[in-house]
Amino acid sequence: MSSTTPSPAEHLDVDRLEAEVRSWVRRGYLFAFLITLTAALLASPRGAPAGPAAVSAVVAVVFLLVPRAVAATRLLTLGTLVSVAVYVAAAAQGGSPVAGIGVGVCAGLWVARTEPRWRGVATGLAVLLIVALALPALVRDSPHAIREAVVLAVMGAVWIATVLDAEGQRSLFRSLEHVKDVEREHALLQERQRFSSDLHDIQGHSLHAIRLKTALARRLHPHQPDQVAAELESISALAKEAIDQGRRLAEGTPALSLTSEIANAQQLLAASGADVVVTGGSDEPSDHSAQVLALALREATTNVLRHADAQNVTIEVSGRTLTVVNDGARQPARDERGLADLRRRVSTAGGRLEVRAEGSAFELRVLVGDGGPR
Repeated sequence: MSSTTPSPAEHLDVDRLEAEVRSWVRRGYLFAFLITLTAALLASPRGAPAGPAAVSAVVAVVFLLVPRAVAATRLLTLGTLVSVAVYVAAAAQGGSPVAGIGVGVCAGLWVARTEPRWRGVATGLAVLLIVALALPALVRDSPHAIREAVVLAVMGAVWIATVLDAEGQRSLFRSLEHVKDVEREHALLQERQRFSSDLHDIQGHSLHAIRLKTALARRLHPHQPDQVAAELESISALAKEAIDQGRRLAEGTPALSLTSEIANAQQLLAASGADVVVTGGSDEPSDHSAQVLALALREATTNVLRHADAQNVTIEVSGRTLTVVNDGARQPARDERGLADLRRRVSTAGGRLEVRAEGSAFELRVLVGDGGPR
């Protein structure tokens, strides 16, 4: 009976997003590997020892492919020390640029652990450390010492950037997943609130009607046994209707008819001693506004029975507008829970609820959409 506009988070396909993040991370790693391979082919000194490059590559593969290794601080510390050692050895001995992979990956993982506000500073310090560790290449007696030092430092920086980009993508995915979880919990809370409001409407209205008819039957007994029997039959029908509506509510298929609610309101208000005048309502709106107006009429009828000593009640339905006026309002007027819930649900349906009290007159008006015919 109420509708909600889905938030953007409800449209998130978490599985699809996870697949896209994984694909993006793989592309980043592949691109970095291609850069490293190109540098190794073009800039590796002749006769460069393969040991440092191999060890560095193994360290990088372990931390890139084994998430548990990243989470283990001691293992990451050990991997960092080993990577730094082989990196410095490669710089001092003229090793392959591949030796920069391990130290770059480890440095990137450490930077990713820092708080976001300090991440820029940590990244700058990590790059400076990579450059400083490549300086031993300059002390070698080689015409290409500067180029080798620069290539090693660039490889380390490339892998820092690659790891930080991958970790950023994963962090974004985790944030989106958290938003989705929060939205799911919010939707559950909204559904519980809707269910409790519907239950309040159904049971409150039916129980007040039963109480009214019971009082009427008590006054008629034993002078008008036939009418007493009719009232008792009506009470039984009301109880059955409340049970059926509760069952439909539990099954998620509540249904209200505006025409039926108008007839029901006439009967109950007349039984309470009020003169009821109904205008309009012959052409029930075909869209969801009929449900909203029927719900509003039920709540208005319940409020008159509970909180008013009305002698005259006017019910007017015009298009998608409902107006209920009674002359028995008690002072001071109160915005009961039922009206508060009704106001929220009418607003959710794109309408508005207007309440006006003047002396003993109380007017409730509900407009759905533009309030015109549909």
